[in-house]
Amino acid sequence: MIGLRQKLALWCVAKLFRVRAHGVAYLRPGQGGMLVMINHDHPWDWFFLAPFLSPGTRFALHPREMPSKRLRVWCDWIEFVSLDPMDPDGIKPLVRHLKNDGVVALFASGGGMGQGAVGKVSAGIARLPELAGVPVAAVWMRHAGYRGVVRELTVQSPQRVISSVTDLMERAALYLEGQPATLWDTLRRSVR
Repeated sequence: MIGLRQKLALWCVAKLFRVRAHGVAYLRPGQGGMLVMINHDHPWDWFFLAPFLSPGTRFALHPREMPSKRLRVWCDWIEFVSLDPMDPDGIKPLVRHLKNDGVVALFASGGGMGQGAVGKVSAGIARLPELAGVPVAAVWMRHAGYRGVVRELTVQSPQRVISSVTDLMERAALYLEGQPATLWDTLRRSVR
């Protein structure tokens, strides 16, 4: 059940900013933990995703991108956690939360990359799904202009990571661009 602040935040993102959201039901898992990995372009990207996250989600952000205390209180349904991707011990509390059927959201590449790029995923973050034994939901945000306003966000169904987190995020980007994500997809489209 979502609270009044979350309902107001959803209204703001949908009506004021006119963000089109697809697959956001995947962000509210029925049971078990889940890691939500997001491409990153602007320090305010968390603002556009937070309203769709289930209550109790831990949103891990780079220390330089942590929202002010006032904004954290406003988003009272989620917990913001400072995460330095270069600190190997920083992921331990996140692993515990995931193993206890919690949801963790974080940007795949730490700080903003520009143009919605995936960028390099740190070794610690890349190991999170394996260490916690949870699926990953890839979220891809499309921005409008240089001001960082998100116009569309798409959530893919949670998947067990077989190859790498970077591969998963790149496949999400290709899928959203309408391009084949794998060799199998290429073959399947050529047969049609």
